[in-house]
Amino acid sequence: MAKQLIRYLLEGNGTVPVFVEDGGYMIDTTTDEVVGVSVDEVTRNLPVSVFKLTRVQLKTRMQTLGHDQNKDGSTMTSVELDTHIQAWLDARGMGGLV
Repeated sequence: MAKQLIRYLLEGNGTVPVFVEDGGYMIDTTTDEVVGVSVDEVTRNLPVSVFKLTRVQLKTRMQTLGHDQNKDGSTMTSVELDTHIQAWLDARGMGGLV
């Protein structure tokens, strides 16, 4: 398998888990969960407790947590948010995420 878009928690000592390649995005301050990209699952298995996200789940999370704001503070339209998500995924080599 390849890299996954994941929702995870930091280790007990505050460090990033070894299965996270690029993380710390879209924190949920009520649960302390953050979004990131896992290492390739061929390199390291992901714990079963790690939640893999789809594009739709990422969009819902961003809207729910208020991470769908333009620089001027206005809320992105659905099309703007989709474009933003695509660019974010493309920058992490995950543009084909469904």
